[in-house]
Amino acid sequence: MKRLLAALFIIVLASAAGRAADPKKPPENEPGKAFNTRLEPKLSSAELAYILSEDSGGVYRLSEDGGSIANFSPESDYGPVLKFEDVATLIQAHAEKAAKMAKERLAEAKRTGRPPAFSDFEKRMAQDVRRTRHMFLSPEEMAALDEAFGYRYGKVPAAAPSLDFDVAPAAPGAVLPPVAARPPPQAARAAAAPADPAARALYEKLAANVTFAGTPREQATLRAMLGKVVETESGRRFAADFLKDSKAGETVLEFEDIPNSKVIDWNGKKIFTGSGGHAHTSDTPIRVHLNRNFLAIDDGTRDGASTLAHEFLGHSRQALKARRAGVAGAMRVWDQDEPNAGAVGWTAGLEMGLPATEGWMWSWVGDPAGYPQALKTNQAYYAGTFSRDEMRRTKPDGTSAVPDILEKRLQNAWSELKRQDDNERSWKGWDKAYRYFAAQPEFATEPERLEGVHRRIDGQLTGQIPSRRGNLEGIITYLGGQEALDSLRRGDAMPRRGGLIAHYSSPDGQKALTGAAAAADSELFKTIEAENTWLHGRLTKLTAGRSQSAEAPRPPDAWLSWEQFAKMVQAKKAENPKFPEGQ
Repeated sequence: MKRLLAALFIIVLASAAGRAADPKKPPENEPGKAFNTRLEPKLSSAELAYILSEDSGGVYRLSEDGGSIANFSPESDYGPVLKFEDVATLIQAHAEKAAKMAKERLAEAKRTGRPPAFSDFEKRMAQDVRRTRHMFLSPEEMAALDEAFGYRYGKVPAAAPSLDFDVAPAAPGAVLPPVAARPPPQAARAAAAPADPAARALYEKLAANVTFAGTPREQATLRAMLGKVVETESGRRFAADFLKDSKAGETVLEFEDIPNSKVIDWNGKKIFTGSGGHAHTSDTPIRVHLNRNFLAIDDGTRDGASTLAHEFLGHSRQALKARRAGVAGAMRVWDQDEPNAGAVGWTAGLEMGLPATEGWMWSWVGDPAGYPQALKTNQAYYAGTFSRDEMRRTKPDGTSAVPDILEKRLQNAWSELKRQDDNERSWKGWDKAYRYFAAQPEFATEPERLEGVHRRIDGQLTGQIPSRRGNLEGIITYLGGQEALDSLRRGDAMPRRGGLIAHYSSPDGQKALTGAAAAADSELFKTIEAENTWLHGRLTKLTAGRSQSAEAPRPPDAWLSWEQFAKMVQAKKAENPKFPEGQ
């Protein structure tokens, strides 16, 4: 708290000094007043992305004009506006997260003997924090950043030479010099258009309807992605549907740096971890954000085109229809919106020749009814969505059964969260076994033979398990509030509940559910269900005779398979029952 107050004092003092030196200087954010994203000190794109993500520990949204940030209110989509001090607290949390990331990577480097690895986004984020937010950090945290990123003797790095990090906002409100007005060269725009005359004509209509934001290179890539989408049968079908009643300027397409995403090598192919993108369907205009790492991976234009189809011709198309039909709120809590958008993207991807390696696609094709239920245990947002039947379901007293449905989901998430400790212990057992074999002469001279084993174990311990824990905690706090998670951890006899459970238990929440149930009977919802039936049939045909594993990149021949490694462990376990292993 003392550090936060000191940091606030420095920011306010600097602002006051600036105004005294230049009385014509524009107004700036001040303590005690609502934070305005357009005034100094402005948020970096990484900070804004952090605040709007689940990582920030809250549920925050931008206003429609992008000028302020507020707590999410399920009833109105917009709650109390954050003040300068609230945002400063989140800025400090983001800075501390960067320092924590540096510490963890340094510890891992010391443990493995390998230099710490950072994505380009992480490097730029750390550089920005060290340069402009050092007042929020302790000396120990600054030292960690210095050691991890090579800053020495208090020399703070200069601003990153690339404009991408500072110019391309994560969402409206991170207001910096606009680059959308600088279109790519005419040759690049022409190259993006499909060769087929009919597809080309459709592409030109779409391109004139949306706004391409970003650097010239980014705009050219977005155009190329859009061109690939309309080269597909399903892409043309949904593009034509989008154009039926859309208006120019209702959708913006752009890239952004997405937190916790990095480019990695997957059996010799460059891919990235993390989300491929998202659509801010509550914004006006709707903003479709694609992961900037699409620009750095193998076959990124085609992969990105599939995601663009998902976010643009899936979510954005249906969101605009829902606005016009007056059912936008119900659409946001309906559990068939995501399957529809996902299937639009998967279908376009397979039609343009992408491999059938998407696990969620195979899940939906195999079990369309089970797929949305699986999503509800995967991320907080989906945990708050419902089927049409769930929206209508009532208890014997006539009130909505939704609070009970959400309580069951919360309890399931809590049960799985408690199992993560056993899961981690199991993988640490595998890690001990790996380290034993890695130190043996047979592998010490050829460490690449165990590379695949190491990546699988490391991916679980440093990626999958921490991420899963975070998602499960996010589900619990989204459904029941932070008080629910705290209460469960204490083992309270009378657990406390806030969040969506408290909201939907209130008269206003019950009224909102009644409205959503009525909207679920609208023609738009029925049309989307019919569309999902068509998409399922199309995907079933496209995946016939194919399998996920057969089309995945093959690992290098020198790598031991997991099965071979497990047999080695079992053999050693037979010699020594105390030899470590996982479950």
